[in-house]
Amino acid sequence: MTQGAFSKPCEFAVSLRWGWENREDGPAITHLVLSTDAYCLRDCNLISSGETHNRSTDVDWAKAKVAWLFHQAGVPMPPIAVGN
Repeated sequence: MTQGAFSKPCEFAVSLRWGWENREDGPAITHLVLSTDAYCLRDCNLISSGETHNRSTDVDWAKAKVAWLFHQAGVPMPPIAVGN
C-alpha cells in the first residue's frame, strides 16, 4: 500500500487466498484462507506487537466482509479457514 494512493484513509487488515479445483464446468473456488494483522493498532500503541495476528474480532469482521462480497456477487460462500 502506498500512502496517498487511495481516496480515503485505509490500513492493511486482511489477506485472503483461495483454493481452486478444475471441474467439468470450469474452475471453481473450493475454500478460502484468511489471515489478519492489526498493524495500525500496534503502530498506535493500542495493542502489543504479539497481539496483532488473527485476533478473534478481526477474523470475525473479515469473515463478515467476505460473506457480504460473495452475497453481492450471487456466488455460494465456500468454507473459510484461518491461516497462520
